[in-house]
Amino acid sequence: MRHVFETPSMRYEYHLLDRHEVDGKPLIRSNDWGDNLLALLTPVEQERVLRRVEEQIRQLKGEEQRTAARIFVILAGIIGIAKTVVRRLKMIDVMENEVLGPAVLKGEATIVARLLEKRFGALPEWVAEKLGSAKEAELLTWADRVLSARTLNDVFKA
Repeated sequence: MRHVFETPSMRYEYHLLDRHEVDGKPLIRSNDWGDNLLALLTPVEQERVLRRVEEQIRQLKGEEQRTAARIFVILAGIIGIAKTVVRRLKMIDVMENEVLGPAVLKGEATIVARLLEKRFGALPEWVAEKLGSAKEAELLTWADRVLSARTLNDVFKA
């Protein structure tokens, strides 16, 4: 098959890729939100990509943020997770609200603290300080780690 599209006024050459064979790790490490969005189409762990894209979208403002969010939903639709992405994008709006954002973050920190206490017993003061100053992405990562961590330090490893 030729990898060329040609008309009398233009010639376009292209290379077909199987999205399952593309290494998404460089895309997810990139500081470009477009690269991060493309990582969603690769075999990289989906939750990791979703968190990275959400983190990047939070940093954008105005029309650029709306454009990134729209593209995020379109790409998510291709792989069948559009509803999940829309729900998560609505949460970004909540987290940016001056009143609701801090309240939600405090609630997430409280839940992580409860999970940690159930798993590891009484928590040292440094854990409360860490939870109190954490961003949402950190809290979600730590909540995931509670299930598999052998020690309290394993939960907070870099």
